[in-house]
Amino acid sequence: MESSAKKGEQLHNTRMLYADWRISAATHSMIYHCKDGIAWFDTKGRIFHHNPQFMQMFGQNRTTLRGRNLAEIPVLYDALQKDFNDVFSGEYFTQEIEIPVGKTTYYFAVELGPLWTNRKIFGGYLRLRDITEIRHQEELLRERELLLRQLVTKAGLGIVIIGQDHRVIEANERFAEMLGYTHEEVLNLYTWDWEVITSEEEVRKQFSDLSRVDTIFETKHRRKDGTIFDVEVSAKGTSFKGKNEKYNAVICICRDISKRKAYESEIKYLSFHDELTGLYNRRFLEVEMKRLDVERNLPLSMIVGDVNGLKLINDAFGHFKGDELIKATADALKKACRADDLIARWGGDEFVIILPQTDLATAKEIIERIKRHVDEIDLGLIKLSISLGAATKEKMSENIHEILADAETNMYRRKLQESQNVIRQAIALIHDTFLEKNPEAAQHAKTVGKLCQKIALAMGFSETTANEMEALGLLHDIGKINVPLAILKKPGVLTETEWSEVSRHAEIGYRILSAANETADLARYVLYHHERFDGYGYPAGKKGAEIPLQSRILAVADAYDAMTNDRPYRKALTRLEAAGELKKHAETQFDPKVVSVFVEKVLPTLN
Repeated sequence: MESSAKKGEQLHNTRMLYADWRISAATHSMIYHCKDGIAWFDTKGRIFHHNPQFMQMFGQNRTTLRGRNLAEIPVLYDALQKDFNDVFSGEYFTQEIEIPVGKTTYYFAVELGPLWTNRKIFGGYLRLRDITEIRHQEELLRERELLLRQLVTKAGLGIVIIGQDHRVIEANERFAEMLGYTHEEVLNLYTWDWEVITSEEEVRKQFSDLSRVDTIFETKHRRKDGTIFDVEVSAKGTSFKGKNEKYNAVICICRDISKRKAYESEIKYLSFHDELTGLYNRRFLEVEMKRLDVERNLPLSMIVGDVNGLKLINDAFGHFKGDELIKATADALKKACRADDLIARWGGDEFVIILPQTDLATAKEIIERIKRHVDEIDLGLIKLSISLGAATKEKMSENIHEILADAETNMYRRKLQESQNVIRQAIALIHDTFLEKNPEAAQHAKTVGKLCQKIALAMGFSETTANEMEALGLLHDIGKINVPLAILKKPGVLTETEWSEVSRHAEIGYRILSAANETADLARYVLYHHERFDGYGYPAGKKGAEIPLQSRILAVADAYDAMTNDRPYRKALTRLEAAGELKKHAETQFDPKVVSVFVEKVLPTLN
């Protein structure tokens, strides 16, 4: 029995030894093939075993590190020296170390601990895992995170993350800045704290399923100070995984579009308004005519107005003065009309007013009111005048465009009666204004007028025509109204620009005088009075008989008076000297026949 028990115990011990051997072999194989570097060392720090990976890490060109002291691997020993002695006290350590090798730094996760046998420490083990690539990836991630954080923080777009309770989870500085809050204050806001056009209930409904939100829309946000501004919001639902649960949120990217909306409003305003007057323009009026052409607006009246003498004012005083006239007319129309009346600038000097639910009698009362306001306008030397006509649509069968045409016809009838008187007054005013500014020109005009009259009579013209020639002499320099006195009185030679200013006076005079029936015939003679007989004059380069005879007479009279009076650039010539100059330039600058008549018949009669 006893022998049998001993045999059983021996068998058991044999099996245990075999099992221990198998475990030891498996452990050795695992350590040998492990990717980590593993080494065992005694209490003196001498390595008595290591795996191939440890050898690759620190063996350099050696075939083995067994028997060598850890201190002979300074890059490792220096990093772990303070922990080695503690290992023999039974302590375990884990840490990360950096080991520079040339220009490269390697990172290792280190495990350091004691080796035991029969409850005694006989050495220690060292396990190193190369985590260099992991650290490089982490560094890249940190750099990217920093870059993204800077991008989000510094971006010109407001970025906000809104949670399921519609409260701000996170926002960048730009979003806080847009709303006028600090970053900390924004984190306590709910969406309805800044949304303007939506209520809390509407916001909750809109974002009921945050994960499905995917939209771009324009809205208005309210700043901390209560001011409102336009924004474009790009909202995208997303899911976040927290420590304990998954929750939904929406990321909103907000762009301040206040400037763009203001620009769009301005473009829209300009597309329907006249830039000069601020009134509606023709495009808008044509659209509104269709909209207002309904039965409930009957009777529907229309007034057409046309400013008298605008072209004349533009020619005489420049377009700035003409613009002033147009703006003053627009102001008078606005003052005279009612709130529901639609006023538009139809064209250059023409205005149209639509009067819903207005009969013809009331439209005529409004016309009288407009005239009173026009009469009250003071533009200095310029007298504002506008001709007005009205027509009324009383039945839906009547065409609204025909009503507009009727109003325009009635306006032109009034204009035929009123405009010529206005133009006559304007021409007289322009002429008087020019002569008041330049007294020498006044005397010159009178003298030239008398000389023209005398030459005409000497050449056999009728007395009526001779009187017209006197008027021609009086008005011939009216186009100089726009030429600065500093140029007209300049003592030296004119620059090319200054000469261009002066030489335009014949054309301007022509346009001014063409406006009135009484002076329309004289306008042509004024236009050509600086042409030369040889064709080298201006503005058209006409020569000889192509130049009207009246213009040729005016040229001689104008030149003679200019030569016999002092000018800023020279002294006056005597009569004989002036006559000699006329003869000298006959057939080149002047008509020789006119010169001959003047020298032989007119000059001797002059005092």
